[in-house]
Amino acid sequence: MSIILHNLRLGSGVSHVAANLASGFAERGIETELQVCAEGSPGEDKLEAVITEDVNVRYFVPASGIRLWDLLKGFTKMGRYLRETKPNVVLSAGNNVNSFSALLVKLYCPGSTQLIIKITSPVVTPYHNLLQKLIRPVCYALIFRYCDGVLSLGEEQSAILRKSFPEASDKLVAVNNPLIPDASSPEKTKFPVRLNDKPRHLIAVGRLSQEKRFDVLLRAFAKVRNEVDCRLTILGEGKDRSKLQALSVRLGIAHLIQMPGSVSNVPEWLARADLFVLSSDFEGLPGVVLEALAVNCPVVATDCFPSARALLETATRCYVTPIRDANALASAIYDSLNERDNTMELSHLTAKYRVSAAIDSHIDALNSLIHQAQAAEVR
Repeated sequence: MSIILHNLRLGSGVSHVAANLASGFAERGIETELQVCAEGSPGEDKLEAVITEDVNVRYFVPASGIRLWDLLKGFTKMGRYLRETKPNVVLSAGNNVNSFSALLVKLYCPGSTQLIIKITSPVVTPYHNLLQKLIRPVCYALIFRYCDGVLSLGEEQSAILRKSFPEASDKLVAVNNPLIPDASSPEKTKFPVRLNDKPRHLIAVGRLSQEKRFDVLLRAFAKVRNEVDCRLTILGEGKDRSKLQALSVRLGIAHLIQMPGSVSNVPEWLARADLFVLSSDFEGLPGVVLEALAVNCPVVATDCFPSARALLETATRCYVTPIRDANALASAIYDSLNERDNTMELSHLTAKYRVSAAIDSHIDALNSLIHQAQAAEVR
């Protein structure tokens, strides 16, 4: 099996999942190779360190920092390599390489290789321009028609895809991403009973870009801090850093905001936090939500990913709010911090996302799709 992805970048959910999948497949006796288009991304060595020695990691072009340029430069090299190696199965790691992977298989190894694609975020988002909103559904309809199977990040996402692409219904199988280590154990199980006995610590994590809506979070935090002694740490880096810093100054909260950049030990930060807040406009399945739950850190999230309500609404001190609504987000943050449950257990919600269980879900899904495709060829 070959897993195709753009890069191995620390902080990228697609990269992290691909590394775990490759190692998990190899440990179960499945010959697996990671075919990475671009070499030299930030934190690449840290991700390589968690990949088992049985997995061959092959790079094709130096990373330029521009995904489209990397894929264009690497296309012919990767195609020729696929033609030489003729893998039985190609798994496209996520939305940002699905069209690329489909073209590679179609042009360089048609008929000999089965193509499975993975949907890791919405096909169309509010941040796509009008032309993209028109073209992307057409492109994905063609990809779904050509590929042998489609992996989604849960039944909720599958339902959305079936509604938009009914012709692909038979090819859709939900899987669970391997995001939580099997051996991880919560580093904390209790929270302060009394409000305001110390500054409460809120954590947010993500690329500092518009779709993460940290501007909404800052406005919500400015309201909460009038009622609760608290501080906010935003982990991540991106082009909107200066805008967010300026906004925090205008809101009078700059002295309560910490922005240390990207870090490699996110779970340790979450284990020391009182609350994790996700303010995005859209996500696929945000791994950091699961990382928070795994260390018993409650979550307040916008309704930005398909399984948000199913995962969080019945969990202690967890809330889901409408997107882009700073007032609703502030109210949920306050309610979560004000609840007085110091015996809660949230880590059980992540059981199916622990590495071993999630690898098994992928293997079961892949076997089912491959057998289905083979049966269709016979007919």
